[in-house]
Amino acid sequence: MNTGSMRIGILSVLVVLGLGSFTDARAYERQALNSVFIEGLGPGTVWSINYERMVIDDLGVRVGISYMEWTAGVGDTKASSDYFAFPITANYVGLGNGRHSLELSAGVTISYATGSAEALGFESSGSGATAMGTVGVGYRFHPLTTGFHFRVGLGGLMGKGFGTWHDSDVDAFGFLPWGYISFGATF
Repeated sequence: MNTGSMRIGILSVLVVLGLGSFTDARAYERQALNSVFIEGLGPGTVWSINYERMVIDDLGVRVGISYMEWTAGVGDTKASSDYFAFPITANYVGLGNGRHSLELSAGVTISYATGSAEALGFESSGSGATAMGTVGVGYRFHPLTTGFHFRVGLGGLMGKGFGTWHDSDVDAFGFLPWGYISFGATF
C-alpha cells in the first residue's frame, strides 16, 4: 500500500468515526431542561436552594438563595445577625456522555448581612452587602428526561477578605478553596 492510499484510508476512518461521534452526541440530547436542588457549601456559602435552566445546549444558568440567622446572649448582653446569599452561576456540562458529565461553573454570589448588639445599655447595629466571585469543577449526574439530579465537586470563593490567613490586610483579595454537593430533581 502506498503512502497516498494509506492517508486516504486513515482520513476515511477518521471521518466515519467523527460522524459516528456526532450521531451519538445527538442521541444524548437533553429533554429535561429545569433542575431544582439543595446544595451544601458551594456558591451559596453554607447551604442554598437553587433553580437552574439549561438555556443553550449544554449551558445552564442557576440562581439560588440561602438564609442563616445567629443569636447569642448572656444576661443583659445580646447579639444577633441575619445573612442572605444569592448565588448566580453559569454551568457548562458539555464534556461528558449523556447523563454523566464534567461540570464547569463560574459566577457571582451577592451577600447581605445585618447585625445588632446590646450591652450595658448601649445598642449598635449595621448592615452591608458584598459580592464574591465563584468557580467550580466537578461531576454531574443530569438525567436526559425527568429524575434525580446530583452534583459534587471543588471550587472556590474569591474576593476581598479571602487573602491568606497570615495577611494582616483584611481587605486583601484572595481565593478560598470550597467544595459543594447537591441533590435535587430534573424535569
